[in-house]
Amino acid sequence: MLTRAGYEVLIANRRGRVSLGPLVDEIGSGVVPANAAEAAGAPIVLLAVPYDAVEELLEDVGPIPRSTVLIDATNAWGGWEAREAESGSSEAVARMAGGARVVKALCTVHANRLAAPDGLAVPLAGDDPAARATVARLLDRVGFRPVEIASLRAAAVPMAPNGPLFGITVDEATLRDLISASS
Repeated sequence: MLTRAGYEVLIANRRGRVSLGPLVDEIGSGVVPANAAEAAGAPIVLLAVPYDAVEELLEDVGPIPRSTVLIDATNAWGGWEAREAESGSSEAVARMAGGARVVKALCTVHANRLAAPDGLAVPLAGDDPAARATVARLLDRVGFRPVEIASLRAAAVPMAPNGPLFGITVDEATLRDLISASS
């Protein structure tokens, strides 16, 4: 989806750059295999790993620059325990990412819809308005209709697995109504 919209994409996994060859060949131009630290240095990073791997991954890649917009597409099916100041797993990701501007997005979308967004309305949330706007533009460019939620805290329950916004396929107006009803 990102390469079709004209983005150059660095991809990384736990197994290393060489293991990405078949996937790079399948996707085609615009995709560059990288290691996790290289990918984490990009201006926009999509974090799409099992939630229980987030902390170790972020420790391994080291500090993420404060200018980085980190799209948290993880779902805390397990492995997350609330700390006093955190009401949701994305607040925990923000703490672990140490300064990156975290935006929760794409975690509510079924994997088969990622390749063909077809105007699907999707929620996104973040504490940094400029980072939310950056992610909203990216999502719009690839074919989604983003609807913003003003903070990670406000999105913690509605965007969580089994929350009212999780896995739904609706238009933008309906999503706005659902977000209003859940706040």
